[in-house]
Amino acid sequence: QASDVDAVLSEDDTWISTRVTGVVQDVFLRSKGVRISRGRTLQAQTSDGEITIGGVRVRAIESGTPDLPKWSVGRQYLLFLENFNQSGVYYPTHQPLLVDHQKLIYSQPDDEPNQIRNPLATHSLNEVARLVRRMYTTI
Repeated sequence: QASDVDAVLSEDDTWISTRVTGVVQDVFLRSKGVRISRGRTLQAQTSDGEITIGGVRVRAIESGTPDLPKWSVGRQYLLFLENFNQSGVYYPTHQPLLVDHQKLIYSQPDDEPNQIRNPLATHSLNEVARLVRRMYTTI
């Protein structure tokens, strides 16, 4: 569940990212050595964002990255995360999905008809957890 959403400028001021802080509600699968557990607060960062610079609203969108939701504090999201540089900040490897009443919701606007819909959208969170665990234990 998202507890804070903040747009941040890169150290060299050339890019905007969004950093989402949240509390882990459940862990479907974890890699060896990864210490993510229920109740832990963690940060996820996406390579897009919107920020006001000198009174002008600026939005950065990186091509080739997963379609990302408009993050909202208090909402719950399904995230598949990776930690590339052991910094403690995680990065989505797939499109995050909004969770609403234990059902996954595709959160992209309908005015983007050419976007490919996430195949997990409209499934229940329990169904996806079962599928993910089964898929990765049989590989």
